[in-house]
Amino acid sequence: MSLHNQKHKRIYLPRWKHRGFTPPRRQAVNEMVQRTKKGFWYANVWHEGVRLRDCLNTDDRKEAQRRLADLYIQVERGEYQQAKETFEDRVKQYVIQFL
Repeated sequence: MSLHNQKHKRIYLPRWKHRGFTPPRRQAVNEMVQRTKKGFWYANVWHEGVRLRDCLNTDDRKEAQRRLADLYIQVERGEYQQAKETFEDRVKQYVIQFL
């Protein structure tokens, strides 16, 4: 059976996918979201290839914007991921404290 006799399914892709590139990412869309009963603001944004999804621990919008700016600075300095504790770190603390 030759390839010419086979029926091919046509895949319809948006033009930008068909050409092999992605559209530019829109910046600062929904970068802060207010959630929970307490009304805390959460960061929800990509910055320099790092996903920021953190609670900003405030219900004041201006203070949340300041804290989000601090997160941006941490990412630029390379300190953001270092500030996060991993599960393994928590297990070590638990073992030391309770066992």
